[in-house]
Amino acid sequence: MKRIIHKMMTLVLSFVMIFTTSFQIPTKAANTDFINWENYYMESNAAIERFFSYYRNSETAEVLFPDFFSGFQLAEDGGLIVYVTDDSNEIKYLISNICLTRQVCFKKVQYSYNYLFNAFEYIQPVVLDSNDIRAITICIPENRVNVYYYDISTSITYELNNYFQECYYALPYISETNIAETTMYPDGNIYSIPDISRNCNSSMPSNTPVRSTYLYYGGSGHIASVWGTVGYLGLSTSGDKILVTHGHHMSIGSTYYYNNTAVGTVTDILGTSNYLDASIITLYSSAVLTNMASWTQTLKRFQSSISTFYSLLSINGDTAFYKGQSHSEEQSGKVYVSYVAGEGYSYHLYDCTSLPWEGDSGAPLYFKTSSSSYELIGIIKGYSGGMGTFCSLAAIKNAYSHYVYLSDSYYY
Repeated sequence: MKRIIHKMMTLVLSFVMIFTTSFQIPTKAANTDFINWENYYMESNAAIERFFSYYRNSETAEVLFPDFFSGFQLAEDGGLIVYVTDDSNEIKYLISNICLTRQVCFKKVQYSYNYLFNAFEYIQPVVLDSNDIRAITICIPENRVNVYYYDISTSITYELNNYFQECYYALPYISETNIAETTMYPDGNIYSIPDISRNCNSSMPSNTPVRSTYLYYGGSGHIASVWGTVGYLGLSTSGDKILVTHGHHMSIGSTYYYNNTAVGTVTDILGTSNYLDASIITLYSSAVLTNMASWTQTLKRFQSSISTFYSLLSINGDTAFYKGQSHSEEQSGKVYVSYVAGEGYSYHLYDCTSLPWEGDSGAPLYFKTSSSSYELIGIIKGYSGGMGTFCSLAAIKNAYSHYVYLSDSYYY
């Protein structure tokens, strides 16, 4: 009996040791090799997707975060930081079980993500028409809503005097780059990605698919002499097969070509603004959909998507990837979302390995959740002010209700 009790105590102590050490805050990685970083990065994003899936309403597809959750951030080594209002072992154990990862640490903060998002939405009407405020954004690491003023001396005004006033933080507006820096790195500790070129040691395969009527993500698409990149594929609510790509330089009624083969007609231009830059190509019956990326020799598919502002802002600062026609290699940048006076939502890529260029417009933008699957978040628009710009899937789906082609099935 004593031997059994001893074994049980050993198991309990072993579990406690594993459980507590797994929540230590990651320190700066000694090995900055891109492949090692990417492995942690993919594990973290897979954990985030599992968390989203766990709290996603099966009927509406909306993610309903619990009140103890305050947002995600990736550490400099690619590990996952989860901000919580309750750092009890019970909550840590629950999140770890949902995320199924050991590469996680927790930081306790005051406000839940639901509270921050409500505060963020509450003053959007004021910001949109304001002459004093340039932009607002959610700063996950500092657990607050940053409010950027043209003149910081005007910050103590009625705009911040409301129910959520304690979580607002006034900052001077300097530039869009300054907003990104203070949103992602409020303590000045820049989390940088190791040089991506270290992982690009082989030539990229041709963009030509097996058969020209098989449509792949990221292929070469154009109307007349205007070239871009194939965005993503889907199904309209009326049952038409569609392709979604950039909106600028497109014209309704034009024939759309994929690798010089006519595959459909431009039937709708949703917009050409910073907030929404997308068009809809209704595909011919001969066009066969696939959710495989066209530039890879191995099967890499879009297995999930983030289609709401609510979910996207909870991971402000995560690293996204894209492959457009002007680049022979995959490129990356940190996602940064803000709400700008006179414009609405604005989407940028900060710390880009290379800025999007002519021909990259429309390319799918994604998080990597494993070496063979991606999570779609939008399409590339271009660049502005030294940063890349993109159009979110949330904005596109708000403007045009449709299903995205994922995992050989249609999902709303």
